[in-house]
Amino acid sequence: MSEWISVKDRMPEKEGKYIVCKSGNVYALPMRINGLGHKYWEAGKYFKKETDEVTHWMPFPAPPKEAQ
Repeated sequence: MSEWISVKDRMPEKEGKYIVCKSGNVYALPMRINGLGHKYWEAGKYFKKETDEVTHWMPFPAPPKEAQ
């Protein structure tokens, strides 16, 4: 399993869904890149707005070999 990465250190390089931590809770959340190149965590059912603070993220692990 990957280690948590602080958003202060870096954001993911490409758009996609990631495992994120916000206020001590864990979510699966998409990271998007707008037309100006700004990276942000997309608002979802559990987030009130795009600016809600995600503190850490990690990529999803690969599925088990039996499932591939």
